[in-house]
Amino acid sequence: MMPQLPWYALPSLAVMVMTIFAGALVASIFTHNETLQTQMFTGAYTLAAMAAGYFFGSSAGSAKKDDALAEGAAKKDETIASMVATDKRN
Repeated sequence: MMPQLPWYALPSLAVMVMTIFAGALVASIFTHNETLQTQMFTGAYTLAAMAAGYFFGSSAGSAKKDDALAEGAAKKDETIASMVATDKRN
């Protein structure tokens, strides 16, 4: 089993990768190579679209669904508990 990583490990890795990508993007501007520039800016657009899709798309919807399911389960537990309490009184 893998040991648990410290809280800063994944954000640090993400910042490092994004810094390298940003540096490569800026460097591609100075190469005057149109193909490289197109590929780099397409990659940047794709990364931005993926991040937006993750935070506002299906993952956000899944989180809302999980919350709704948990709320429904809590209400079901309350209903069952009240039914059991009523049966004990009778």
